[in-house]
Amino acid sequence: MTAFTFLEVVHHCVQPTVQDAFNYIAKIFAWSLVFGLFIQLPSLPSWSKHAASMVSGTMLVASFFPGSVLYLLSLVLVSYGVLAVTYGYRGPVIAAVVISYNIICESYLCDPVTWHQVRGAIMICSMKIISLGFDLDSPQQSNVTNDKIDTDKSGDADGGARRESNTGYNLRNRKPNKNKDKEEPKQEPSSDFEFEDFMPGWLKYAGYCLCPGTVILGPWVSFSHYNQIINNPRFTLSSCFRIIISIFFAFLFLTISTCWSQWVIGDDQWKWFVAYRDALSFRASHYFVSFMSEASAGIAGFG
Repeated sequence: MTAFTFLEVVHHCVQPTVQDAFNYIAKIFAWSLVFGLFIQLPSLPSWSKHAASMVSGTMLVASFFPGSVLYLLSLVLVSYGVLAVTYGYRGPVIAAVVISYNIICESYLCDPVTWHQVRGAIMICSMKIISLGFDLDSPQQSNVTNDKIDTDKSGDADGGARRESNTGYNLRNRKPNKNKDKEEPKQEPSSDFEFEDFMPGWLKYAGYCLCPGTVILGPWVSFSHYNQIINNPRFTLSSCFRIIISIFFAFLFLTISTCWSQWVIGDDQWKWFVAYRDALSFRASHYFVSFMSEASAGIAGFG
C-alpha cells in the first residue's frame, strides 16, 4: 500500500473523482429524465415523443461535443437517404456506407483530437443504423415464408373441411357431429421481433438514432425496443431500483480504477503486481461506462 491513509484517499481522490464524474454525467441523466418523463404523459401522439427524443438527444450531443456535433448529424442524415433508396438491400449497403463514412472522417475530414471525443457516440449511432438496415430487410424475406405457410394452412383447412362434410353425421345415430364447427384457436405471432416492412418516418428514425438515453454512452438498443418504450412506456419501482444499483456500481468501479487500485498496489511493488493493477484499472473504467450506460438507458425508459 501507499503512504496515504484510507481517509486521505477518500478525501483527496474518491471525493473529487466522484464529484467530477457526476458533473459530467449529470447532463446525460437530466436529458434522459426529461425524455423519460415526457413519454410517460398520456394521450400524446407518437410523433411528439419521437420529436422529443430527437431534440433532447441533439441538445445533449451539442453540450458534450459543441464543435463536432455536425459529424454525428451528418451521419444520421446521409444514412437516412441511403436507407430510403436501397430497398431490398438496405443492410449490406448501409453497412458499407457507414463504415466508409467513419474511415473518411477519421482519416481525412476530422482532426484526431475532435474525432477521439465524438467517435464513441458515432460508433453507437453507426451500430443503430446498420442494425436498422438489416431489420428493414428481414420482413421482405419473412413475408414470403409466412405467405407460403398461410397458403399451406389454408389448403389443409379446405381439405379438412371437405373430409369433414362427408363425415358430418354419425352413421349410427344420425346426429350431427358437434366438433364440426369448432375451430382451433388462432395464435397471434409474437411482436417481440417484428419490424416495420416500410421505411420509417424521419422523426421516428432520428428519434431512435439520437435518443438521449443511449446517444452518448450507449448501450445499443434495437429499433423494436425503442418503439416499445414509445408505444408502451413502463417505469416501475423495480426500474428505479435497477437504476440506483447501476449508478452505485458505476461509481464503485470508477473509484477502483482511479483511486483504490493505485492505493492497494503501489509503484514499488513487484512488476507483475503493477501490471495486474494497470489491467484492473483499465477494465474497471470500462465497467464504469457499462453500468453508467445501463443507468442512463433505464432513466430514459429502457427497462
